[in-house]
Parts: sequence; C-alpha cells; structure tokens
Amino acid sequence: MSCRLYNNNGYGCGGCIHFVKTNSVTLLGNVLTLNIPQASYSNKERVCICIAQTIPSITSADTVVITIGAGATQYPLRTRCNKRNKRNKQNV
Repeated sequence: MSCRLYNNNGYGCGGCIHFVKTNSVTLLGNVLTLNIPQASYSNKERVCICIAQTIPSITSADTVVITIGAGATQYPLRTRCNKRNKRNKQNV
C-alpha cells in the first residue's frame, strides 16, 4: 500500500526517506518512550515511525514521547489535531 502522505513512486511504506524504525521502546512509569536514530529532523517534519521492537506487555502509558539517538530530550507525540497523545481516562 503506498503512502498517502508522500509520493513514493509506488514503493509503498518504507520506500522513502521519511520512514524511520525505532531503536528501542521502553516504558518508565506511565511514559512510553520511542527512541529513533540520530538524524537531522526539521520542525514539524512528518515522518512515518515503525515500531520495530515489542511494546511492553504491561503498557499503561498515558503519554508517548520520542527521543532521538543518545539525546535525553523527550518530544511528546502529537495527534493529527496537534494535541498531546494522552488518554482521556473518562472515556477509556
């Protein structure tokens, strides 16, 4: 299936520079951290993140963050509406 965000010339998902596989997936408290490879990412750049590791089986994450390479800075994952990815406990 080809990507709807980018024209991959028919290669489908994983066929372009916007496809990024995670290095690691960790859960600490209620924060799920996805670590992606060090690269130059632009502000508001769209990337397709493939979670290449097993997500912890006991996942009670309220927040999902991205870290880049060995950096400690956490970037909250945003929804399509640019809101933080945090569950509404009343609707769960």
